[in-house]
Amino acid sequence: MLRTMAVSAGYGPLPVLNGIDLSVAPGEVVGLLGRNGAGKTTLLRVIAGGLRASGGAVVLGDKDLTNAPAFRRARAGIAHVPQGRGIFNQLTVRQNLEVGTRAAKDRGDGGISADIFGYFPILREREAQVAGTLSGGQQQMLAIGRALCGLPSVLLLDEP
Repeated sequence: MLRTMAVSAGYGPLPVLNGIDLSVAPGEVVGLLGRNGAGKTTLLRVIAGGLRASGGAVVLGDKDLTNAPAFRRARAGIAHVPQGRGIFNQLTVRQNLEVGTRAAKDRGDGGISADIFGYFPILREREAQVAGTLSGGQQQMLAIGRALCGLPSVLLLDEP
């Protein structure tokens, strides 16, 4: 399903990844382990399209996404929950979840799934609350819930 082939990337002149091969089959769960600075976050950013690879390829199913921008990768089925959550603090919980449905709607799928509230019942209780006023754990639930609202085939979690 998801493959990286010989992916290299870095920041400016600083190389971080060099020739990374990864393969994740449908239904498989993979954890990346390594010390700080080993490139775990960098690899997730490359897969999600937040950082361009300097070499190699990123393929989802039969789609080569190597040069696709992040929004096209989201539409293809890749969701990324970055370290630090990345929620919209000024929006309500419901509005944050609605933002997450955009990728699924672009593929012709529906809105906020009842499953999200089943996974994270506190989000239903806090639907009208401004997201920035949630506790840290609740914000993390919201970030994951928002990603799931896009009905992704691949979910990338950076330090959940």
